[in-house]
Amino acid sequence: MTTAHELHAKGLREHLAPALRGLGLTGRHPAFLLPDEDHWMLLGLVERPAADRVAFTFGLSLVRRADWAAPAPPDPHTRYGFEVWRARIGEVLPVGEDVWWEVLPGPRWQLTPSRPSGTTACRSCGAGPGRTARPPAGRTSGTSPPPSWRTSTPRC
Repeated sequence: MTTAHELHAKGLREHLAPALRGLGLTGRHPAFLLPDEDHWMLLGLVERPAADRVAFTFGLSLVRRADWAAPAPPDPHTRYGFEVWRARIGEVLPVGEDVWWEVLPGPRWQLTPSRPSGTTACRSCGAGPGRTARPPAGRTSGTSPPPSWRTSTPRC
């Protein structure tokens, strides 16, 4: 039997990262971004490993490129204080609360069946080719996502 940690690493490498790239995101574990001229649209994998399982979720954040001087993108796991918006992915899904997926020991990569897959959740939040970041008018922070991250009907 393969450990949860081994399955998690393999699942990220062989399933999740390629699927996120298929949605138009770039990067690699633990940080991905959706290209945009005006903003850094960031998706960070948040992991909570335990001895017999690995739980994970996604953190989303939006930073204006004008507010970020470095050529490399900001770290989606770090709070800088000037983000336009940030939230956990569950906050922008129909459930409206924190959502975690678990990888358990076993013969293959398999997530909790009662939840949408991580890539389905990302697609539901608007990640995909041709998406752009447009923060809500006059909004500098809060839990409401930019409209472009909620342009498709969630598939949950």
